[in-house]
Amino acid sequence: RLVGQPASFEKVHRSYVALGATGGAPQPIPAGMRIEPRGQTRFALDDRQWIESLSADEHLAVHSQQGLSAAGDLKVTLRFLARRSDPGKVGSFSASRDGLVRAGLADMGVAPEPREAQLRRIVGDATVDSLIAELNKLPEGEQRGPAKAKVMDRLTALFELDPAAARAARGLITSASARDVYSPVIGSLSAASTPAAVETLAKMSADASLDRNIRVDAIAGLGVVEKPAQSGVDQLAALAQDPDADLRTTATLALGTTANHLRANDEAGAERLLDQMRKDVGSARDPNDRILKLGALGNTGDAGSLEAIEQAIGSDALQVRAAAVAALRLIRDPRADALLA
Repeated sequence: RLVGQPASFEKVHRSYVALGATGGAPQPIPAGMRIEPRGQTRFALDDRQWIESLSADEHLAVHSQQGLSAAGDLKVTLRFLARRSDPGKVGSFSASRDGLVRAGLADMGVAPEPREAQLRRIVGDATVDSLIAELNKLPEGEQRGPAKAKVMDRLTALFELDPAAARAARGLITSASARDVYSPVIGSLSAASTPAAVETLAKMSADASLDRNIRVDAIAGLGVVEKPAQSGVDQLAALAQDPDADLRTTATLALGTTANHLRANDEAGAERLLDQMRKDVGSARDPNDRILKLGALGNTGDAGSLEAIEQAIGSDALQVRAAAVAALRLIRDPRADALLA
């Protein structure tokens, strides 16, 4: 489009309809892929229609259903300085054409988008308050689930990006909060799995002023964080002794998944926790208590716990034996398969 006089133009790339492939026909854009071009190219012509100046600032982002994303940037500035006649250069471009490198978008490598830039793009201008407001007015019907998932994606990105936002979430959840509000917030804190998010989940789990259902959700969320912190482990261990059956049961089972995730970052801490859990199974005298602790041990997926589980298979109580078999099914090890055979 013409953007100035005497002859200044701007080209904006708004969308892609196909992907170019080197040496072949254009390829259709795969289902689930989203290509987002942004930026513009400006050029001005002189009175002889030669390009006098050119500047391009283009950004391209590619997203797939798997959550992968890549980005590329192109910045070029050219300015005409002088014109001269050189007959020796006539035809030189055609002669050099074979030396140019051709690359279509379909087979061009692009740099991964930096994590912080990706998070900021997802969050946009949203805040904890504005996203919770969106949760309070979710649409009814078929659109409710997708709308909630979209808000959760933005909350997770915000909590990962901003520790203050993760901590502020605690003050916005009360016993009067609807499940469609507190559950997505807890799920997003768990998915963010940052120290601040784990700290907030631990505080919510321990807060006796909150409704029990909220605390149970927070305990479950604390149990599945990908990067457990010692404060979270300690909180779950304390709640596993709580007199309230729902809190105690959820915390005990959550300790198992926590031990599983803890291996990636703290092998020694995971082994200490596993050792205690094995002892707890062996020392449990009440059948119901032993069943619960076998479930937690199964959640660890730990092959080193097979001996403790195998001992429970020999129990006189049918329910204990059934719990031991269920725990074995969660452990990927040939010895577990042999015991199940």
